[in-house]
Formats: sequence, C-alpha cells, structure tokens
Amino acid sequence: MEGVYNHSKIAFHKKKLESLAKGEVTAPIYVRVKPTNNCNHRCFYCSYDPEFGYLLSETKHTEDEIPREKMMEILEDFKAMGVKAVTYSGGGEPLVYPFIEETLAKTLELGIDLSIITNGQRLNGRIAELLTQAEWVRISADYCNEELFVKNRRISKNLFEQEVKNIRDFAKAKKPECELGINFLVTHSNSDYIYEAVSFFRDLGVNHIRFSPIYVPQGNTLSSGGSEAYHAPFKERVLEQIERAKELETETFKIFNFYETDFDSVIKSVRIYPRCFMMETVPVIAANQNVYTCHDKAYSDSGLIGSIKDQSFKQLWFSKETAKRFKEFKPQEICKHHCTADGRNLNIREMIASIDQIEKFIPQRDRHKNFV
Repeated sequence: MEGVYNHSKIAFHKKKLESLAKGEVTAPIYVRVKPTNNCNHRCFYCSYDPEFGYLLSETKHTEDEIPREKMMEILEDFKAMGVKAVTYSGGGEPLVYPFIEETLAKTLELGIDLSIITNGQRLNGRIAELLTQAEWVRISADYCNEELFVKNRRISKNLFEQEVKNIRDFAKAKKPECELGINFLVTHSNSDYIYEAVSFFRDLGVNHIRFSPIYVPQGNTLSSGGSEAYHAPFKERVLEQIERAKELETETFKIFNFYETDFDSVIKSVRIYPRCFMMETVPVIAANQNVYTCHDKAYSDSGLIGSIKDQSFKQLWFSKETAKRFKEFKPQEICKHHCTADGRNLNIREMIASIDQIEKFIPQRDRHKNFV
C-alpha cells in the first residue's frame, strides 16, 4: 500500500536518472493524457470551470478532443518509444471520450500500464470491464450522500444511486492488483462529513481514500484570501475526523491524509532548482493536441512544449525544438505557483547527486513503479 503515493518511485528507473544527469532527451516514463475537455459533472470548484477556473485559459475549449486516429498514433508511439505508463484524466471526464473503449483496449494490448482518474459516472459496462485490468482507478469524489452529491457536483440527484452502484460493482469485479481509490476533495459543504465518508466508501469496497483540500486561488469569490483562508474555519474539524476515522482502517482499506500536507505545496511559490526534471519524465498530452510540461501548466502558453496536430508525439519529443525548450525552461522564473511536481523534482535532484548509491532511494515495494 505504501507504493501508491510514494514520491521516490523514479529510483526504479536508473537509466532515466542517468539521462537526466547528462542532459540527454530520452522517452518519458509516464504520460498524462487528457482525451477530452467535455465533462458530465459541473463541480463548483472545478479548475477548468469558467466561473471558478484558475487553470482556465484561452487555449482550453470544451469541444476539444483528441481524434481517434491521433489517439491510436499516440499509443503506437508510446510503445515504440518505451513509455511505460499512462493515466487518462481531465481536462474533462475521460470516460465521456467517444473512443474511450478502443483507447483502453489498445493501451492494454500494447502492454502499457493503465490508470485513470474519473468521476465514475460511466464506470460500467464494457468500460468497467476493461478498467478491471488497470493498475489503478481513482474516483474524484466529495460526497457520501445524495444531498452533497447534488450540491458539489451540480447534477441530478437521480444519478447518485447509479454512481454508488458503479463503485460497488467495480470494487467486486476488478482484479486484486487494481487499486481502487477515492480522492475526496474537502469543501465547506462536506467538511462535517469526513468520518461518515470514510465509512461510506469503505463499505463500497474501495482500497483507500485520500483527502485533499480544494484549491482556491487568491481573490476568488469563494475566498479572497485563497486556500488557507477558505479552509481555516473548518480545517481543525476535518483533521480531527480524519484522525478518528483511522479506527476504520483494515488490511485492505487505508486512509491517506493529504489534506494538511497539500497546503504546503499550495502556498509554496519558490522553486530552489534551476531545472524541472519532471517535465522530461511525465509530460501531459491535452485534448487540443498540444503537449505540456505538466498538469499545472496544461492549456497555458508558459507550459507548452509543442503541438502534435501535424506531427507525431515521437517526432515532437525528439525534435531539436523540444531539446531547446527543455534546456531553456526556467522553473525559478515561471513556476511561481502551485506545483504538483515540486517534491519529486527535489527527490530527483538528490538522486542524481548520489546516482552511484541509487539503491538507498528505492522504495521497499515496486507496486506501480512506472507511475513516478
């Protein structure tokens, strides 16, 4: 279980670390793919919602989706390049992508480690059957009853029972090695239901629940003071409930408390390294057929590596322009914001400095080792 969110898994990939140390461009280990920008939920805090979206930019359009032929080409490139893992996520909701069944089947056929981040509303039928073979499936949730489901998701209450059935049925059908997790996003409306949520999802058969705070940008209508000010009125109550809920843990069900630690990354805006290693290790392919440095910079000009509309991903990745982009990218200057890769970048820098002793960094378990 400790391998699920371990930030040191890149230690399993010594050759990649050596190439990063030498400044050589080699294939990414893992790619996040956003197949579509369309979504069937309307979460009030969505980072891509026009009324809230701190990640929204002029290059993100709801109608964008990766064409079928391009998606198949991308996957063939992954196989040829040696990309080891892929996560399908948003953008939008990946399971509403019209070619998702073929995409999932092709990923498995090529032997690429498969994972997905989904709201779970379409986690049934053939889609669910394919995903039972995934390495992990994570469902974004912020509810444990119908009222919260409607309030946070802003969709019909009639869909709640279907969502619950999907999770319960999938938990029973998946292979034992497939980790089914819940990423529970804490909001003002669900902050008194943390303990209840743990019990609710445990009884549905999931393997773990991870608590994270919704991110609120400075000046937002939810809180002009940003995330810390937004969460301050209920933060201690949330932490108390998480601690109390640990009594519900079992050998097959665990609680991960990212609610408190994520605040550190939210308020941290200074990068102490001159080079981003993670952009060369885990890039993002978005629904607009652009490749970006990371999830935090998807759909932004500052994170753009290049377009694959008129060339393959492999051609773009190994081009002189991309090598130049990697060399000239300065995180200390342009990454003065929330950074999901910060801890991993710090780890990589330390590993490269001690490459001859890389064994000391390798996690005890190799579970999900390609999802670095």
